[in-house]
Amino acid sequence: MLLNTKDRLTLIRVTINSLIVIFVSIYFFIVPFIIIVSRLKDENLKSTRIPAYIFEQHYLLTQKIESWAKERIVSDKAKKADLNNITTTEWPIFGSVFYLWLTENLQKEWENNPHIFKAAPKIYAREAVNTLARLVSDPKQAYWVKKQWGEDYLKKENLFYRFMLISALTSYQELTGSGIYENTLRGQVVTLSDEIDRARDGLVNDYPEECWLPDIAAAIYSIKKADRVLGLNHDGFVERARRSFSGNYIDKTTGLPVAYVNITSGYRDITRGCGNSYMLIYAPALWKDYSKRWYDLHTKQYWQKRWGAYGFREFPRKSGTSDWSFEVDAGPILAGHGIAASAFGIGAARANGRFDHAYPLMAEALAVSWPIPKGLSLITHLLSNTTEAPYVGDACLLFNYTVMPGDGLPIVKGNRLPSFVYIATALYLILGLLLFFDSIKKLVRIYGTESWPPSPYARYIFILWLVLLIVGLILITGYSKTAWGILFILLALLLPAKILIRTK
Repeated sequence: MLLNTKDRLTLIRVTINSLIVIFVSIYFFIVPFIIIVSRLKDENLKSTRIPAYIFEQHYLLTQKIESWAKERIVSDKAKKADLNNITTTEWPIFGSVFYLWLTENLQKEWENNPHIFKAAPKIYAREAVNTLARLVSDPKQAYWVKKQWGEDYLKKENLFYRFMLISALTSYQELTGSGIYENTLRGQVVTLSDEIDRARDGLVNDYPEECWLPDIAAAIYSIKKADRVLGLNHDGFVERARRSFSGNYIDKTTGLPVAYVNITSGYRDITRGCGNSYMLIYAPALWKDYSKRWYDLHTKQYWQKRWGAYGFREFPRKSGTSDWSFEVDAGPILAGHGIAASAFGIGAARANGRFDHAYPLMAEALAVSWPIPKGLSLITHLLSNTTEAPYVGDACLLFNYTVMPGDGLPIVKGNRLPSFVYIATALYLILGLLLFFDSIKKLVRIYGTESWPPSPYARYIFILWLVLLIVGLILITGYSKTAWGILFILLALLLPAKILIRTK
């Protein structure tokens, strides 16, 4: 078979395209199927123990988040953040704190069972812990709250940022034993607890005219937790803080604390699934009686089994809200299932000993996470802000996997998986095999062709294809722009190429 130049270019292009698709079918579909099946077999998913693969994921995340944090500290990205976009303001800080909480939880598990992983998290993650504590405490990173609260941003209100700072510095001191931030930590614990104590009904704003009750609960927890490293005792403060979650601040429809309060006008928003789940992570350590009642009500109003999947709703049943939408706080809402409500629901269920909920939620999250060999989850990366906070999704989800039940709580074991887990997992294998065999079939057909139809634009298409392919590979390997790199490669694969048919 003699081929002219244009025909050879087409043959080269279609051959390489087919080989790329074969690689994609194996690397991004068949191998992830094997990874998911292997992880689903881990009995620790059903219990209070932490699965071993979480340590492996944390080890990989440590290397990536440390590099990201070092780059962010020396950059001016924080000064360019859009004040109206929480993915560019809150998420870099939130992701850092989730990572530090995650590292603490894994360190405690490792101390109870050193054989679970090759090294102690506080040892291999020490530099990452140092860097993230420095990032959270860096005044340059607080540019967005300074714009709203002024230079006294650490002295009044500004609850979200201040409890994030307390959380980060507490984790740092727990993991390193170093007290270099202790004065800052002690100052924030004392002043924030005093401000909450003195505030009307214990309410302090996150932002001007915005008070979020789930953040109040998290702040109270962060203060109580800091007592361990500071030698303080805030038990009385914690008990008095109940008033923020009772009376007028209980939603009459659901019986749960409202999500939002405007302290000036008195306006109160309805409860939200993501806020309930987030708050219930901390509630057992604060008020066990409240926590049990809230979790039971959260289950009654928000837990659902729909389309073969289990999960927490973002809005209560019969609330009149759409079951299909998207919101930056809630994430995608699919058939009523709130992605954030269900992700934080893993931590809430584990904290309250409800592994009958935690087990299916963890398995579902694993099935849709799209893990890749020696890598993190593609889905959590795509749901994060890939430029400002690329690892917030990974850190958040892994943290929720490691939340431990409150002391003395009864444990309800997990035993059943929804059909969604099996369907979602099987799709990886089915799609992988379809892509694999379609590419093999295409190669067989191409190399079995004896004559070729004319292809006048083959040379130009080949040049465009080569440019798209090279740009895609450079974006992925040289600039860590995975999503953009994949897009360019996909465009290269989709360029028209006539399938050459045998002629007699």
